[in-house]
Amino acid sequence: MNILKRQRTLGEYHPNLPSPHGKETYYHGTDAKNIESIRRDGLLPRVAIKGKGVFVTTNLETALIYAGSNPAIFAIREGANILNPVKRNANIGFHFPSVIPPEYLTLLTDEQVNQIRENIDYDWEEEAEW
Repeated sequence: MNILKRQRTLGEYHPNLPSPHGKETYYHGTDAKNIESIRRDGLLPRVAIKGKGVFVTTNLETALIYAGSNPAIFAIREGANILNPVKRNANIGFHFPSVIPPEYLTLLTDEQVNQIRENIDYDWEEEAEW
């Protein structure tokens, strides 16, 4: 399979080949154990204190904190805006009321996640004890 098809259909990212779904504009942090199901099914709405939806942020650090001690971060491409995200708070919190299909998603590499982790002031050891 060529790299362009992989990027368009499997959510892989290559910086020299832009996606037909646009640039990455939102982020969703989750436990790494969810990677395969998200790649297969997309991000599914969940019921939470703030309502039902797929909760995302425009802030990478916020996504990383929500991901917990075994983090995976998915970037959501701007083409997903056709799904009508709703602004939640402070211009960084949004939720999508329906499934975000896999073609709009890009998984950040472990290296990218670790780089974000190094740049924020957060007590990861304390979080791991929750």
